[in-house]
Amino acid sequence: MASLALIAALPLLGFLVNGLFGARLPRRVVALIGCVLPALAFAITVELFMRLASGAAAMSQTLYSW
Repeated sequence: MASLALIAALPLLGFLVNGLFGARLPRRVVALIGCVLPALAFAITVELFMRLASGAAAMSQTLYSW
């Protein structure tokens, strides 16, 4: 179930890489990171939705407990 965490982590990772290192990276790399990581998060979301729609059990993941 680590894929649930990736839905939020991938766009955040792209933001951090582009925000911290974007000025030092080539424009094409920045554009690639900015497009691919959110697209991967979307693909994971669609895949998990299809599993849920086909009758799989509900998914949950605890990332942190107080």
